[in-house]
Amino acid sequence: MVSDAANTSLVNLNARLNIGIVNYLMGRMNDAEESFRRSLEVAGERRWLRSIGAAFLRYGLALVLQEKNRLGEALEELSEAIAFLEAGDAYGFLGMALVERARVHLALRRPGLAAADLAQARQIARKHNVLRVSFRADLLETHIAVQAKDLVKAEEFLETAKNAFPGEDWNHRPDFPEKYEFFLMERLRFLVAREQFEEAAGLAGKAMNSAVAAGRGRHAIEFLVLRSEALNGFSRTEEALAALGQALLLAEREGIVRPFVNAGRGMIPLLRHLKNKEGLRTAATDVLSALEDCGDSVGGKTAAGNADEPFHHREVQILKLISEGLRNREIGERLFLSEETIKWYLKRLYCKLCVRTRTEAIASARKLELIS
Repeated sequence: MVSDAANTSLVNLNARLNIGIVNYLMGRMNDAEESFRRSLEVAGERRWLRSIGAAFLRYGLALVLQEKNRLGEALEELSEAIAFLEAGDAYGFLGMALVERARVHLALRRPGLAAADLAQARQIARKHNVLRVSFRADLLETHIAVQAKDLVKAEEFLETAKNAFPGEDWNHRPDFPEKYEFFLMERLRFLVAREQFEEAAGLAGKAMNSAVAAGRGRHAIEFLVLRSEALNGFSRTEEALAALGQALLLAEREGIVRPFVNAGRGMIPLLRHLKNKEGLRTAATDVLSALEDCGDSVGGKTAAGNADEPFHHREVQILKLISEGLRNREIGERLFLSEETIKWYLKRLYCKLCVRTRTEAIASARKLELIS
């Protein structure tokens, strides 16, 4: 990479961000995650972890982690990014990160925190005239309203979001730009909620073809799932199963789960049917598990005193590193997190495990088989 020779953090890390985002849009989530993590390693080696460029990388990594339904990790990366961006003037990225954190809070069933992040994002968008932040906030508000079955409010937000394309008529175009595809995802959810299934199925098919032609594999999966929802809505079950099966095949090798979870529990009967088909069993089972759990716990293990709180992937990582004798600063360096963030995690872990010392935490974690 040409920018690797650059000793300027913003140039180097921005180039790395773009590589990761391209992989993300193509649906290559494993490559995207590896790219973002390696880039953060480089940032650590060059002492750039407290730079705007590193915050951008955390934002990109969080997008990938959301797709893999690893919500706890996504939340952590976004919070680290936001904490740094709030001290700078990268208002566009700060607003986008707040919208994405609101999305994660919603997935974790924390509507109050989501509303607070959305309000802050909108304030930034108004004050600094960042239209892309307003656009993404409108789309997320549409999503929330559809989930709440408030279709009047959903339509209002959708119309506001459509203002991002003044004078454009995409209905007669064979393909769509990336930004318009994001708009179409929420429009399709709105059409399905309003039971305009035939219109939704046709539009989803067209959008899927557009995404495939542009190489946006992640969008193609989402449109296939939405098309399956629409087809199922007016009893074209075999076609619905075919579309959903195609989406599962594309998603499985990259660990993509979120488009299926976004569709909601109404997809469970179709997924159970596909679970019995050779070649789709594993993918359908993984998605069914995510729909039933809607979280990212490890092995389903919880502490005896807090049975409703699962252990997240990052918490297990920290427990393993504690058992190896690493100090907070060393753990932070290994995981590319601040020492304060590690302390915050430890407080949570002590509470979950009902312990007061590192030694007790290690013993309890071994008893629960979280670490060996």
